[in-house]
Amino acid sequence: MADSALTGWWDFAADKSLAATQDIGPTFGITRALATATRIKSDGNMKTGVAADTARFDHDPVTLASLGFLIEETYIQLAADTGDVSDDAVWVPTNMTKGSDSVTDPTGNANTNVRLTAAAGNATLLQTITSAQDTYIYGQYMKRVTGTGDIDITLDNGVTWTTKTLTSEWQRFSGTDAEETNPVFGVRIVTSGDAIDFWGTDVNKDKLFLTSHIPNNAASGTVTRNQDIPTLTDLSFYNQAEGIIYLEATGLADGTTSTGVILQIDDGGATTDRQYLWAQTTTKARWTSAHSGGDAGNLSSNVRYDIGVPRKSAVGYKVNDSEYWVAGLRSGTGDQLVSFPPAMDTLRLGHREGGADSWNGHLSDLRIYNDRNAHSLEDLSNGLINEHAAAVGGLGLAFGKMGMR
Repeated sequence: MADSALTGWWDFAADKSLAATQDIGPTFGITRALATATRIKSDGNMKTGVAADTARFDHDPVTLASLGFLIEETYIQLAADTGDVSDDAVWVPTNMTKGSDSVTDPTGNANTNVRLTAAAGNATLLQTITSAQDTYIYGQYMKRVTGTGDIDITLDNGVTWTTKTLTSEWQRFSGTDAEETNPVFGVRIVTSGDAIDFWGTDVNKDKLFLTSHIPNNAASGTVTRNQDIPTLTDLSFYNQAEGIIYLEATGLADGTTSTGVILQIDDGGATTDRQYLWAQTTTKARWTSAHSGGDAGNLSSNVRYDIGVPRKSAVGYKVNDSEYWVAGLRSGTGDQLVSFPPAMDTLRLGHREGGADSWNGHLSDLRIYNDRNAHSLEDLSNGLINEHAAAVGGLGLAFGKMGMR
């Protein structure tokens, strides 16, 4: 069986469930209004219309590897007809032929409204949004059909064109503009006769990074994908006096573009009594303990949450004996921590109370131990403690999760 000190365990990537692994702990709940969310299935195709209040377990569309539990903030889709280019009033063509060939789009379904062929050089397909000046991000799925000429995208009506390298497989491309008003976005096929497939447009305001695709099948209006809010209110497994929190997470945004609380344990109320792991705008991963009695401490790692890079972290907490390790690097001890918050009763993932400070990314493994000295924090943060190996072979130390799973 797993380590006796392990009192809470959620291997999201392996189990694809909010229930505790091997029944070690309770089951998370989740709220997310509206069925407008998407995820990538184990076959690499996109699942649209994920039901409200349902966790999304995501996969790499190329390798098909399980990425774990996808958590995202609220995003608003500004683009219209995101999977259909047939409406000339929405998608305006210039020297562009919109073919009717049946194409398998990223959902795995046949679609006759994604093929674009240049009828002359520098053919364009553009859509315009009426919106105030702000930062915008444009995301687009594309793949090459014929030809070798440049394929460019724009977010400023062609003032700037950015060349993208397409292959015969679907890929998602993006571009940002920090000072745009009424964005005009789309694609240019430079060489006459070249053809591409074009699907899954996303345009979001006040954003610097892409999250999952938000479909809008209408010819006007916007679509909102609401925030994922996972919580746990049964903390009977949690030792407030001492323990270890291990977390494996992968961010969709780095710390320079998004501050976010990845995990928080609190008293269900104000921000004065809580412990939390978070990504700072200073690019550092950080663990903080805040106490209404005035005792607080911060342990900051020099390791950042780079986009798409899995980070394993382990914090050991105990009065005058706290450490934080990320990716095998120690951030120091917390001798200044002389007490810890009382009466913790809520564990939150990807947000703090009230849904604030959203974090965007995947959680693949969460473990909570009730003993500060249960394991080496360095070994945990290097991925060397494999609880699955312990369960089947009685070994606490193995070749590491990557080698064993």
